[in-house]
Amino acid sequence: MCFTRNSLLVLLLTLAVFYQAPAAAQVNSSAISAFHHKSHKTVDTLINLKPGETYALLLKSLPSEGYGWTFELLGDKESISANFAKQATPPAPDPNVPKFVGASVEQRFLVKGLCPGSVTIHLVERRPWEKDKPPADERNIRVTVKIQ
Repeated sequence: MCFTRNSLLVLLLTLAVFYQAPAAAQVNSSAISAFHHKSHKTVDTLINLKPGETYALLLKSLPSEGYGWTFELLGDKESISANFAKQATPPAPDPNVPKFVGASVEQRFLVKGLCPGSVTIHLVERRPWEKDKPPADERNIRVTVKIQ
């Protein structure tokens, strides 16, 4: 198996955040993991990108219970492209790993810097039919794209 320097950096940063960092930590990196919270709490993240650079955020969700993530862009919307990555075909299941019905899944949210500007991405996790209830989770990602 061959790893590039960037793929190793992304892996190490993801593992470091997963095992050590508090959920509200500010980071300037190419990838982090966000954690599913049962209590309503907004988590803020600050990132800086160059045009052409991509940031990946892993969001845990419980689609089997009806939860899903949506997002809204506030500010210089043309400075980034943002979307949920399409699900790749999962690898063949490992017969030695127990299967859990209703387990959480990770959704990958991708942000790519396009041109200089600042934008806030407001991510909300909720059940679509529960619009009158607070969301299960929220994220505000403040993105600054600059030529450095």
